[in-house]
Order: sequence, then structure tokens, then C-alpha cells
Amino acid sequence: MLAFFDGLNRYMVFLTLHGESGNAFDFRLYDHASQQELTLTCEQTIQFVANDVVGTIVDPYIFSFVGIAFVIEAQAVPDTAGIVDGAGTYFEGDYCTLKASANEGYSFVNWTENGNQVSTDTIYTFAVLSDRSLTANFAIHTYEITTGCEPAEGGVVQGGGVYDYGSMATLEAVPNASYYFIHWEEDGEMVSTNPTYSFAVERDRHLVAVFAQSCFVVEAFADPETGGTVEGAGNYIEGTTCQLTARSNPGYSFVNWTEDDTVVSTSASYTFVVDGNRSLVAHFEIRQYVIDATAVPSNGGLVEGTGIYTYGETVTLTATPNENYIFLKWTENGGHVSDDPTLHIWVNRNRNLVAHFAYYDGLDEAAMPIEVYPNPCDAVLLVEGLEQCELTLYNTLGQAVLAVKHCVRNQRLDFSAFANGVYLLQIDSPKGRIVKKVMKR
Repeated sequence: MLAFFDGLNRYMVFLTLHGESGNAFDFRLYDHASQQELTLTCEQTIQFVANDVVGTIVDPYIFSFVGIAFVIEAQAVPDTAGIVDGAGTYFEGDYCTLKASANEGYSFVNWTENGNQVSTDTIYTFAVLSDRSLTANFAIHTYEITTGCEPAEGGVVQGGGVYDYGSMATLEAVPNASYYFIHWEEDGEMVSTNPTYSFAVERDRHLVAVFAQSCFVVEAFADPETGGTVEGAGNYIEGTTCQLTARSNPGYSFVNWTEDDTVVSTSASYTFVVDGNRSLVAHFEIRQYVIDATAVPSNGGLVEGTGIYTYGETVTLTATPNENYIFLKWTENGGHVSDDPTLHIWVNRNRNLVAHFAYYDGLDEAAMPIEVYPNPCDAVLLVEGLEQCELTLYNTLGQAVLAVKHCVRNQRLDFSAFANGVYLLQIDSPKGRIVKKVMKR
């Protein structure tokens, strides 16, 4: 019988045992409230004595019961995937709570026992009825490593794919022809400058290999610097075409292109495919010109100063009339150049000049002092000191343009209708003939 005593504030059990003298009684405690056949073993054994009373209400006999101990084992598989709490020794009827906690990069899958699934919850609670060995199964996370190239034609990338958490991924960037690797980028940020990039996989990643086309420097110089200019030098992408052009300055001629003192082209326009840095020199040489001059008539005088001259030099030509000739003018290609017998020429081309002379049967002017002025004149030419003279005015073509048969001592000649230029004034007197060169301006 089970009874509760308020004064003692406890439950008491009253047992009446029947037996024979000398019998020993062992005790066990069953708990049917839990709806499980749980048995607790008593530590004491009571020897049967007829009509004996053990314990009173005031001083009851205390029984000590001990449950059966069971071992609960739990492990994580794989052992690096997580930790398991709650394993240990439990008495029969106790409740065991196992907890599985996944490490980074892993996920909990289930609890198994002898290969059979018993729960998919991370926290597994059960009543201990026997020894048990349970396994917390974890699955490793996998991540995708994707790659790209910038620009797309710059190269290829090897090593992308799906990797387990914590494993090492190795990416390799291989540039195509005429490209070179610069760096790896992720979300626009540089992560490595090594074309072979290794890292521990901990998340999904997208990495881009950045390439650039190989670029080379093409230099070009003029020799001498005053000889000309060069065009086309600069930075070029490998495999592209460079065209260098040499342009001569006035007075110079292009000779050739050299590189490391070796002639590579004799064309002023030099085209080549760029496959490396290059330094080229455009060579120019200063030009030489022929300065020629002749006398007309050939026996009219002596011309000096002709020859071959370098561009930019100054040449002096002189025309010296022979006896009974006077110098008239210099012409070139029929055009008037100068009336001065001393001609200074800046050399910039081939030239062929003509020194014109005129013949006269000379008279010693001391025997017939005649003055002609102003010379050159604008409109009127004065001739003073004439006596019984005739005047004839010739142009450079030998044509008479004015004649005075009977001159006065101080004769005025009207030049206003004549073109500017050189004229020959022929003065005939009983003493002889004088020819003077006069100019109209």
C-alpha cells in the first residue's frame, strides 16, 4: 500500500511479505507510469524473520535503488565536419540528448545507428534502454569556381569547376598570341598578379583573367636633324603594321633607313610588322646644285664663279666685259635677273644664267667729255657736252627706239614712254663713237 503522510511530508509504502524462516528477499522497482519496463535494482537484501516489522512510520526503512548503466557513444563523420555533444554513461530510463554542430563548410545530414537513419534533426533525444553507438553524418559544402577573360580573345583560363570546401583550387591564365597577362580580378578588384593563382575554396567565386595586347615602342630619328622629318613613330600593339615616312627638308635628299647601323630600307616610306621594340634612323644628305653661266656673245666678256655648290651656300658670279664690250644684264630662262655685273646667288636649285654684253667701237671719253644723268632716270635723261653729235638709243634686243640727228649741246631725251630696263645710248661725233649704258626705272 502507498500512502502520503502530511506530517512527514512524504510517501510511504507498506509491504506484507510471506515466507519461511531463513528466506532472503531482493527488491526491484518498476516504473509503469513512463509506459516503459524500467527496472531499478535495490542494493539491500532483507532476511525473513517471522512476524518481524522493519521500520516504523516515524523511522521508516529506506531502500536504495540503482538503475542499470548504459554507454551512449556518438561520433561525427567525417570527424573534421563538426562536433557532437551529449554522449556518455546513462542509467536505464534516463533521457539522452545528442546535439550535432556542423563546422564551417559542412552541413548536418542525419543521425544513423548501424547504418540506419534514426533522425534528421541536429538535436536527438531518446530514453536510454541500452548501450548505443550513433553517428552524426555531415556533408561537405561544394562551391563553383567560374572564370572569364578580359578581353575574351586575350587568352584562356584553366582550373575552373566545382570544389569541396577547404580544397585548393589552382587557376592558370594562358595568354593568346600577341597578348600578355596583367592580373586576376574579382568584382572589379585585383586579387593577384601571378598567372597561376591558388587559393583555398570557401565560397563561390568568379575570377577574371585580364590580358593586354603586347605593346612595343618604335622610335625614329632624322640624321642630321636639319635634313628632314620622320612620321609614324610611337607605341604599337604586337602584330600590327607600322609605316614610317621620311620627309626631306628643302635642300636635302633621303638616303636610307638604318637600324643598328644596318640598312633596312632605301624607300622613304618603310612598312613593317611590329614584333618588338625598334629604333630606326632616317638618313638624309644635303643636295648639291650646278651654278652655270655663259656669256652672250661668247666673246663679249668673261664669266666667273660657276661650279657645283652645296644647298644654302652663297655664290658670287662676276661678268667682266672684253675690250670694246660693255656688260648689259643677267638673264635666266629669258627673264631679267640683274643689271649688276656682280651677282650674288643663294644656292637652292640648279641655275643657268646668261651674262649679256654689247659691242661698241669705243672712243676715249676723255677726248669727248660727255655727261649723262640722272642714271638711272625716271622720265628725262640729260646728255651734256655734245658737239655735232647724233644720238641713237637701243634696247637690249638691239632695236633702235630713239634717234636724234642733230643734237644740241645739252640734249634732253624723253624716256617716259619707255619700259623700265637697260638701254644703250650710242653717241656718234666727228671724233668717234661712245656707247653708254643707261637705265630707266
